Amino acid sequence: MINTWRGFGVKDLSPNKFDLGEVVYTFGEKDLTVTKPGGVQEVMAVSTIYQNTFILTKADNTTMAVAYDELVYLTSTYGIGMSSYGNGTSPTSFKIGITRNDTHSAVMWKCK
Repeated sequence: MINTWRGFGVKDLSPNKFDLGEVVYTFGEKDLTVTKPGGVQEVMAVSTIYQNTFILTKADNTTMAVAYDELVYLTSTYGIGMSSYGNGTSPTSFKIGITRNDTHSAVMWKCK
């Protein structure tokens, strides 16, 4: 996942609550920089705990577990869905997270 991805929020704890606009996710080897609409940035440490889940640690040391799944694999584009409960736990998959109303969910994509 190390690369720059474009994305947008799908929902933030409810289907009708999320920031409008494109988000840029820049994954490094050990960090993630999220650039939100208006240029606001948040940098978080990233650690993997198992196959499709990673842990984000924010500047205030709060953690958020994020489940992710590949959504599409096309000739020139990758798509990934991410979902979290916003704390140290996550759904077992993006598919489960997107169907619930107590998750933070987003999609992101990049060209090959």
